[in-house]
Amino acid sequence: SEFYEIHISFPMPYQAPHWRVKPAEFLSSRIRRQDPGSLQAYLKKKDWITSFSSDDETWAHGVSMLTLYLELTRSGFGQFFLCSIANDGR
Repeated sequence: SEFYEIHISFPMPYQAPHWRVKPAEFLSSRIRRQDPGSLQAYLKKKDWITSFSSDDETWAHGVSMLTLYLELTRSGFGQFFLCSIANDGR
């Protein structure tokens, strides 16, 4: 069977100074929510994804990233491709 997966990374402010409140971890947990009205529930209802996860990482001193991991359906891959062409900026 065909398999489509995308990883989208967003730079974040360095997280170490914020170790008590963990803003990237908080944001990651909100993005992963599966309850009605969540991003994941919406994308699954549209039949665009089969799985969705996220992770906050510190790559090096001063560099943190929030990464989204999406396993797409064929329809979801088509939607992603259309959006990337529409937002190409040309």
